[in-house]
Amino acid sequence: MGSRRRPLTKSILDIWAVMAATKKVIGSHHPTSRPTFMAPSKRSVAIRELLDGQPLTRRHLQSKLLDCILDPHGPVVFTNPFKSQELPGDKISFKDLYITSLYRSTKATKVLKDTMTDSGQFAVDFAKLCLATNVGRITTSMSFFPGMKTAIRLYHPVPCLQTTQGNLQDAPRIRHILKGCHVPADNGEDLPSALEEVTARRDQNKFPSTSAVNLIFILSSPKLSIPNLNPTVTESITFSELFTPRQFTSSSRAQLFLWLMYQFLELTPGGLNPFTHPDYPDCSPPLVPMDARSAELENEETEEDKEVLQKLLTQRNDMIRMQARQVTTGKSQAKLDEVEGHVSTPKKGSRNLSKPGAQHSLNGVKSEDGDSSLHTIKHRHSASPIVPASSLNRFSPYPKVSPTPSDMNMLDLAIFPSPKDSKMLRYAWRSISTSDPLGDSDDETYEDTRMEYAHRYQIINRLRARSSAPTLSGL
Repeated sequence: MGSRRRPLTKSILDIWAVMAATKKVIGSHHPTSRPTFMAPSKRSVAIRELLDGQPLTRRHLQSKLLDCILDPHGPVVFTNPFKSQELPGDKISFKDLYITSLYRSTKATKVLKDTMTDSGQFAVDFAKLCLATNVGRITTSMSFFPGMKTAIRLYHPVPCLQTTQGNLQDAPRIRHILKGCHVPADNGEDLPSALEEVTARRDQNKFPSTSAVNLIFILSSPKLSIPNLNPTVTESITFSELFTPRQFTSSSRAQLFLWLMYQFLELTPGGLNPFTHPDYPDCSPPLVPMDARSAELENEETEEDKEVLQKLLTQRNDMIRMQARQVTTGKSQAKLDEVEGHVSTPKKGSRNLSKPGAQHSLNGVKSEDGDSSLHTIKHRHSASPIVPASSLNRFSPYPKVSPTPSDMNMLDLAIFPSPKDSKMLRYAWRSISTSDPLGDSDDETYEDTRMEYAHRYQIINRLRARSSAPTLSGL
């Protein structure tokens, strides 16, 4: 007997763990070489714990942090890539840079641009939600307007950002707008997808080296840690985790964010980053810790937020009730039509040619044995009388069929119980049952058609006159 195979003693997960640990050791012994294996980050910054109808609070969005980043009085140190009458200067703040990038997006609609122009507050609120989407906090299943009708999104009111009448869109549309943000330095080329490409543009004196939106997408990669992080930060933290609830002050996190933006968008070789901390000129600014209670107070809901939330939930409930009434009314009308015999048009691809709603009035006719038979059946919706097509007295390979009206009605009942369902099929069946297919050509009244048939007849006669033409006996 052949020897049995030795059973596996380790599972696939154990093997993967050994491979990962081995490659991790190899990478640690060779710090200059890039490891060939990099496990994806298991920490997700997306907000996933909310159910439909639950609001996005200030704590979810880290509202204080967004306020510090989009501060209208922030340092005016970023290059203005879009000079206009509204922003004529060479340098602008990060707030103006980010909002202008959204406004100039190739995917932004005219309605959105007009709303941003008419309401400066809406432009700031929309920019805050876009920034949260930019770093990965907002998932694509979220929607933010009460009139949402689709079932593949979850409605989440944002009371701290919905103080105006503007439409905050939904997450897929916001992400679509972010993907359309470009700067003149792109020059129609593909957007850089790595920090090395961004720094290469910066070293070529292309300012800004890319759009702020694209740089945030690059830095938000879960496999990328914050470069040149301050040594006072002992715990491991990624760029996107700056926007999660953490026990660091919002102002220090905003300072680190703006330092990274300037570092890769504007900093020239040998230049000074204006967001550098005086005590740490060679690295990123430090993150200032704080206690849990202070962290809660920074993003505490206000009374105005509660009022706005109640208003938004009321609007959403009214919308749901209205949709439910429309659905109920539609079903009731369909049921009523079915009862009355008004059958709707069958769906495309449907094979069911009969409808139970079709009603027929039955007229009994006495047969020879005295029993009542259904010789004559009239549909509720009367059809036009059958008139057999005329034909000439000539040879036809098809037998002449002249069914009686009663026979046709019986055939109609067997194949087409509903008079509204299959008009084209009914017409085709009656045509082939009551007319001679070769008789139609003799009834043509157009002279050109007669000439065409005569020409064809002459050609056939000439072909039959040849010696090589087959005979009927040879077929």
